[in-house]
Amino acid sequence: MTTSVSHTTIDSLLTAHELRTKIFAEKQELVQSRQQKLESLKNAHDKLVELLVDFIYDQAKTTLEKNPFKKSFRLFNPLDRIQIDGYKWLYLLYGSYNKNSRTYNRNFHENAGINFTPVEEANRILYSKGFSVEDISDPAKSFNTVLLVRMLD
Repeated sequence: MTTSVSHTTIDSLLTAHELRTKIFAEKQELVQSRQQKLESLKNAHDKLVELLVDFIYDQAKTTLEKNPFKKSFRLFNPLDRIQIDGYKWLYLLYGSYNKNSRTYNRNFHENAGINFTPVEEANRILYSKGFSVEDISDPAKSFNTVLLVRMLD
């Protein structure tokens, strides 16, 4: 006794297999694309931290040259027009903004391995050079980014 399989059954099995293969390939592309975006965000974040540290350090030197007894100063919207690898300054600093709740979301940053804001990382680096940096912005009052830089004794 022989069992025969119709050509339509074989064709439908092949079509189903091709469809599964195509879906798998598309999922792989999405995973790779997401990974590339996460790596790009991490690189842009690291570049921003470097720029921010250099900018704050230069501003602190200038401030101290003008007045060596000054203990602190504020920076309003530092580097606000900068874009790094297609990411805007505010997105790198805070994450995506929700207009309705006036809050920021940093989930994508956390997925990229970015656990601290650029200001927090700049503060860690500048602390060893005798400076403290704090983000004193209040999104409820304005859209300005305000950093308070203190000179440590």
